[in-house]
Amino acid sequence: MLVDDHFPPGELETWYPKIYRMVAAMTYGSGMDAEDLTQDVFLKAWNRSETFHHGSNTGTWLYSIARNTVMDAYRKRKVRSILSYFRQHDDGETVEPADSGAANVTDNHELREILRKTITRLEEPYRSILILREVEELSYADISEITGTPEGTLKSRLFYAKRILRDQLTTLGITP
Repeated sequence: MLVDDHFPPGELETWYPKIYRMVAAMTYGSGMDAEDLTQDVFLKAWNRSETFHHGSNTGTWLYSIARNTVMDAYRKRKVRSILSYFRQHDDGETVEPADSGAANVTDNHELREILRKTITRLEEPYRSILILREVEELSYADISEITGTPEGTLKSRLFYAKRILRDQLTTLGITP
């Protein structure tokens, strides 16, 4: 259990499921272990607890560490881009449009998998901003604090991320 003068007992542990969900979303399909990366996030948080300022939002501080940890992990794997890795290590299933169009995809599980894989193909910063806003449902102010990006820029990038996502889904024959 993490106990520190900077945090009340148990405070960091309450954030674990949310941080794990974000890390898992950012690394989906990459072959990286989200559990290990999440543990790295909390180890970094523990080691850097003196940098946390009381009155600051614990969540945005942890999300920032998580985002940077995932981006560092991707940088370490610089040999392959996310897209080429995805192409080489896909589970063999190819999403083919049905004769009447893939808009007939009725299986919600299949649709979620397609959406996850499509999000994984997004480049940074689009992927993390989309995940923080649409999956984690964070405010623009919180995302701005996490990424160090002005809110106006975030809104613009989110707009483009959604457009790219829509275009990629349309290419697959799925009408968003």
